[in-house]
Amino acid sequence: MEKGYIRPNHKFLWLILAFLFLAFGLTGCFGETRAPESFPTADIVYLSSGGVGFENADGSNATSIPFVVKDHRGNKSDWWRPVITGDNHTLIVKVIDYFFNVYGPAHLAVWRAGEYPVLCQNWQLQHMAYLNADQNNIFTNTDQGVAVYSLESCGTDKSPVEVVENIYGEKERIFVVPSPNFEYVAYTERGVTANEDRFIIVREILSGEVQEIGIGDYPAWSSDSQSLAFTGKDGIYIANVIENTKPRKVVLYPNLLDGRDHTYAERDYWELPPEVSWSPDGKWLVYHKWTGTDYDTGGDPWYNAIYKLNIETGEETKIIDHGMYPYWRWPIETDDK
Repeated sequence: MEKGYIRPNHKFLWLILAFLFLAFGLTGCFGETRAPESFPTADIVYLSSGGVGFENADGSNATSIPFVVKDHRGNKSDWWRPVITGDNHTLIVKVIDYFFNVYGPAHLAVWRAGEYPVLCQNWQLQHMAYLNADQNNIFTNTDQGVAVYSLESCGTDKSPVEVVENIYGEKERIFVVPSPNFEYVAYTERGVTANEDRFIIVREILSGEVQEIGIGDYPAWSSDSQSLAFTGKDGIYIANVIENTKPRKVVLYPNLLDGRDHTYAERDYWELPPEVSWSPDGKWLVYHKWTGTDYDTGGDPWYNAIYKLNIETGEETKIIDHGMYPYWRWPIETDDK
């Protein structure tokens, strides 16, 4: 028998490999997803049970592609509220931070065709992406006001191209949404206590004039910057900001468990309300609705479905099952339009 030979301890080696596998798995180090060279062409992008879903408004050409993104700790993260640019080149999502507040503001990530996702830590924490009309810039909410960043600045140390200050009231604000033409800003004004009603406020940026639109959350502008849709306690509402009209309910959304109570009156942890997105022509809304029977399924795309609403006729049509947070892609506006 040769001296100096040490028989390997296979059990010890397997323990090392198991430890490394666990360590890499827990830290999400098994890699983010490179985007395809071109995203599927579709009207609507959404969170699907298999990744990023793509779907036309008539329900055709449904497809889904996997998407893995990491948070600022380097951990694999869930994500919400996808937004895609009109040229179908850049996808932007909210990266969920379970250590901070799953429902609160978080970092956005940009996923460009053919590239890996980039976390935009230089932008302040946001609820979702809000693009300007030409879709080269993104609006971000800051303590001072609204900052406008170039999309290309994500993950860099570039300063914002513009900051508009002193456009808010004194109460706490969430879901701050500038109009596409950047003449108005809509936001949800939070009550003093968690159970107080929240109000949708619209402020004209130049004059400072304020309109109180109504009780609700999640305001969304139409592409012409004239109308606002939002989620109320019992359904979806629309108001014309220019004409200062009273909000009208276009979708009734009773509690699925008893058919009576307001679905979002208490804002419990399982409630992920429909957040509307407008069609480019302003004639349709698209949103998700919970279809489950167990409260714990509220945040699972498998137990939600995506619907569209004809605003003029009130006709509601289901587009596809197993999806959440649909976003209707708008064409890019140019100066020669």
